[in-house]
Amino acid sequence: MDDILFTCAGTSDPVRGNRDGGILHIMRYYHPKRVYLFLSQQIADLEAQDHRFEKTFQHMQEYCAAHGVVYQPELIIHNSGLDDVSKIDLVEEPLLEYFTSAAVENPNCRILLNLSSGTPQMKTLMQFLSVDSPYHVLGVQVDGPQQNKKDQSRTDNETYNVDYELATNFDDEPDCLPEGERRNRTSEPEMFAIKHQRHRHQLLKLLERQDYDAMLDMSQNLPKQLQTLLQHLNARNNLQSEEAYKLSKELTELGFPLYPAMKSDSHYRDLSEYYLLLRNLQKLGRYSEFVLRLNPFLTELLYTLLMQTEFTGCLKKSNGRIDVATDVLNSKQPELMKRLQAEAQRTLLDYKNFSIFLGISMLLVTDTLSDAHRNFLRACNALNTAQRNTAAHQLHAVLEEDIKHDCFFGIKHYGSAEIVQKLGELLAQAYPDVCDKSLFRIYDRCNDYIKAHLQLGTANL
Repeated sequence: MDDILFTCAGTSDPVRGNRDGGILHIMRYYHPKRVYLFLSQQIADLEAQDHRFEKTFQHMQEYCAAHGVVYQPELIIHNSGLDDVSKIDLVEEPLLEYFTSAAVENPNCRILLNLSSGTPQMKTLMQFLSVDSPYHVLGVQVDGPQQNKKDQSRTDNETYNVDYELATNFDDEPDCLPEGERRNRTSEPEMFAIKHQRHRHQLLKLLERQDYDAMLDMSQNLPKQLQTLLQHLNARNNLQSEEAYKLSKELTELGFPLYPAMKSDSHYRDLSEYYLLLRNLQKLGRYSEFVLRLNPFLTELLYTLLMQTEFTGCLKKSNGRIDVATDVLNSKQPELMKRLQAEAQRTLLDYKNFSIFLGISMLLVTDTLSDAHRNFLRACNALNTAQRNTAAHQLHAVLEEDIKHDCFFGIKHYGSAEIVQKLGELLAQAYPDVCDKSLFRIYDRCNDYIKAHLQLGTANL
């Protein structure tokens, strides 16, 4: 694979103090077939005056030929027109555009990035390119020679003479140098600090989206406890309850319980975990899935609430199915049946399967709900009627405004956040002796724990 060199230029290029600058030294040892030179207006003006880079390329060809090496690199100069290259925001866009064009022109080449030439701002951009580029890149650093730079004339000095500097360049004659200076001064730094910073930034972005699965793919160097916590959250968010609970047993040093509850109840745990999933979907704006998932949760919640009312004798659950004995209800509690049919505004003797509509109608004729919750459930019934079939059977993404439009009763409309809030209140009502509302923020608490460890650097990335 051929190499090309993408580089800026500074006041140590092409030769300074009788020694190679970064550009020339990389050319000397890597022999890139093309060199893409990104110049500030100042350096472009100097090139126009003395043709320093053209002369350097000619000199390198002649030097290689004298040593039996055929090397004829192509020089491609780009004048950015930038007068002030000390501001990174001004440099970033034109430099990245030129880099991209160079990469596209050379699809089968490795791109050498000179990390040692140009202003500090240019070098910073090159460093980030070397660790965060979709192209095949390699950052190359050139160490300065040991002599004091204060004794060397900068290449933008009026007395600088490129012909003299090239003719007296000690890197052409290494035997003239002290033994410790006779060396290749290039290196290929691992850029660990920047890679760690980038890795940490990527993890934090994934954490914002609660994409625990993707975080696990990048977790090889995280502490064992963080890895286990991510595995737990990923399993939990996918309703893999047994696996999540098993992993929680290994997480005893978090400083907070993962399953806060006043007492153990397996049905509450299943229902509350589903509720947490709904909270996450709402938080992430995944409204289509939120609406689809709402139905099974609401069905189970309504059943649980109804089992604490006078309807308990006519409800039977078997293999996940809930049957309603409306004939029994009609014969044993005719007044209750009469109130129910008035609420539902239809004859219900033939209704045998439990549904959102029937469950809400049944709960509304009890005296267990506040007016606020009664109105909310009526709004949920409207949402279920209007949205669920749309979300399931049409190429239609449900939006927040769709939910708020369809979830209403009277003049009151409910957005997704208020739906989640009201469902949490009803869940707490269904399990007054079990529910600890701190559970509702358990994902936030875990995310804060992970974020704190990532930001403090306690995670060795």
